[in-house]
Amino acid sequence: MPTTHYQVTIDPSKVNGPTGDELKSLSSGKDITYDYWLDAKNLPLQLKYAFEVQGRMATATAQMRDWGVVRPLTAPPADQLITLEQAGLGG
Repeated sequence: MPTTHYQVTIDPSKVNGPTGDELKSLSSGKDITYDYWLDAKNLPLQLKYAFEVQGRMATATAQMRDWGVVRPLTAPPADQLITLEQAGLGG
């Protein structure tokens, strides 16, 4: 499947308002890099981001597929959840 890759780097100091304040807080003011892959219909297939939080790298990857198909969503059991504070990322 043909894809198009885009990379976006955000400087939190240049984002205004509540979103900018949240980004500055989360990233300690350092740049945040997002990578996007879109399919031939410009629908997202994958998103990755990485930024530093309190001296540690935070990364995430989300993959999307089957656009338009409705699927049930089930939350994980409570014993599999942690807070940002428990992960050492908040406070």
